[in-house]
Amino acid sequence: RPSRSALILSWTVSKESVASYILSISKQSIIMLVHTVFFKFKESATEADVQSCADDARNLLGKIETVKAIYVGSPADTTVRPVSVRDFGLSLTVVFENIPDQDVYQVHPLHDEFIANNKENWGGVSVYDAD
Repeated sequence: RPSRSALILSWTVSKESVASYILSISKQSIIMLVHTVFFKFKESATEADVQSCADDARNLLGKIETVKAIYVGSPADTTVRPVSVRDFGLSLTVVFENIPDQDVYQVHPLHDEFIANNKENWGGVSVYDAD
């Protein structure tokens, strides 16, 4: 698994983009869809495999025209609480303006490429969509 500092440095700009986008749309009362994915990696996956998945998320998924903001991160080093869940290696949050925009993303060739490049290293994937 890549070091926490490496992921933080890699995704600081994207995190600021997510915050800016959410702030701008909250002022406009626009309905949005937030697509969050948690990836668990197989024991055989290396730190380089996890970093490659993170890089692909930014470099491939971030280019899909309906993606308004994207954030990739690892479990935060926060205080463990009874409700804390840290059984994932990487998280992906993608913001869309609406469900049809997310539908475009789901069938986009870059999304397919992201999956093809990385699925062999995934031990499990959980998806949460909220509007």
